[in-house]
Amino acid sequence: MTLVHLGSGAADQAAGQAASSAYQTADSLLAQRGKSFHWARRLLSAPHAERATRLYGFCRRIDDLVDENTSAAAAHSALASVRQALLCNCSGDGDWCDMLDLMHESDIDPAIPLELIRGVAGDLDTVCVADMPELLRYCYRVAGTVGQMMTALLDVGAPEATPHAIHLGIAMQLTNICRDVREDAARGRRYLPATLVGALEPASLVAPTGATRATAAKAVCTLLDLAETYYASAERGLHHLPTGARAGILVASRLYREIGEVLRKRDGDCWSSRAVVGAAGKTVITLRALWDLRESRDLRDLRDLRELRDLGDVRDLGGLRDLGDSGDLLFANKATASSRLTCSSAMAMAMTAGTLNRPSSAVSFGERPPRQLSPRLDHAN
Repeated sequence: MTLVHLGSGAADQAAGQAASSAYQTADSLLAQRGKSFHWARRLLSAPHAERATRLYGFCRRIDDLVDENTSAAAAHSALASVRQALLCNCSGDGDWCDMLDLMHESDIDPAIPLELIRGVAGDLDTVCVADMPELLRYCYRVAGTVGQMMTALLDVGAPEATPHAIHLGIAMQLTNICRDVREDAARGRRYLPATLVGALEPASLVAPTGATRATAAKAVCTLLDLAETYYASAERGLHHLPTGARAGILVASRLYREIGEVLRKRDGDCWSSRAVVGAAGKTVITLRALWDLRESRDLRDLRDLRELRDLGDVRDLGGLRDLGDSGDLLFANKATASSRLTCSSAMAMAMTAGTLNRPSSAVSFGERPPRQLSPRLDHAN
């Protein structure tokens, strides 16, 4: 355990109390601030739901160290203490101890949450994203890494699942960015790339009017189109998950995707009111997702055979076609490939997946065909 310097009995009791407290805190945060995930969690098995809740609690607390800290210096210091805990595998903080235990239980490489912290730390400065590659790097660090960790928590054994998990995290983060333009701008952050909106200062996006509002709304729609491609890739990898985890992940993906649809129906207007999906909408989406999953089961064996026959399709979906040796090594031997993936290789997947343009014939699990994107493109509730 991560709590030491006590007698074995006392240590076990203290560790158990700390773990219980950390879980209760995470569960409360999820219910209050992660409503889509809280809804979808009901469809996971008890062990998977418990692990996912604990991971959410860790990620939410990391976010709060930045968003709720009035001093950038204090936030940097707090993040540094978390880094140290991850590196030395010990901490006196019960919440961080619980994350260390979770990493041990699920064999999560510390490099992955360290990359998440690196991404979140960037929000302590004024944020003015320059271009799409910078945006995708950020999305990978703060959300793609969560997808990576979720594969471990869900007992996913296939390394081929990793690109799709990363893409789901990126898709959700792009949706967050589109939904929260106003709130982020009020914190001094502009995630809409300058290549789409020019050199706008964050303050100009708090309550934009006229041409500024039209430009920003168009950028929101462009990012929603990009998110669609990542959501499509995520669903393409759903069959890699354990059977008991598929429904929960598919529903979470569809619920988040629907937030983007709400914004799209408003032509990118994220200022009039917060885009949400109500209980009735969640119910309909859940039932449709479960039906799609049920209808796909008869085709599962055929799809698995197709992937074994055509790894090139998976390589493209993972954004690996431009990775050269790294991509070759990852997918060279499906039977023996390591489930571990370096953050640099994972980021490369994130950076190149924007080139996806899958034909409608590849659509599975009832997903919509992705919208057409430009040939190459040079944070969650």
